[in-house]
Amino acid sequence: MRKITIASALIAALLAATPFGGTAHAANQGSLGATSTGDIDINLIVPNLAQISRLNDVGTTWSGGNVVLNESFCVFSTTRLYTIQADSTNGTGTTFRLHDSGNYIPYEVDWTDTGGTPANMDHGTPLASQATTATAVDCGAADNTTLTINITGTDIAAVPAATYTDTLTLLVTPQ
Repeated sequence: MRKITIASALIAALLAATPFGGTAHAANQGSLGATSTGDIDINLIVPNLAQISRLNDVGTTWSGGNVVLNESFCVFSTTRLYTIQADSTNGTGTTFRLHDSGNYIPYEVDWTDTGGTPANMDHGTPLASQATTATAVDCGAADNTTLTINITGTDIAAVPAATYTDTLTLLVTPQ
């Protein structure tokens, strides 16, 4: 008997932990007759989800002056608000950096969401209250967000000729 009691308590606990466990669902059964009517409850949970897509690598060859690289892509969130965090593989503190053979070039990152106002980002620091109006996971095959990378000519001129690289990881979290 004790095993049945423990198993029943375990099953009840598992059912309570399911998405519909806390909700009373009472389907109404039909009765025998020329017609019979019954009904059921239908539930759909739309969780907080986000997706970033349509990203492309960016790069250029320096020919003097400042470098500005723009990349437009899609950000979708079921909450329509999200936090974005950018992490530089070569970053340190709040600075994003390109790297080659012990030499570094700092760069700035600006994030422009659906609202159209650029926000300066710091390496590893979440930027809250970003908005998306996307109603399709793929943004209807359109872009709704722009990332701008700014590198000063002064910082570029201060390092020897080489190919400087970084991987910028973008983390979108629904709010």
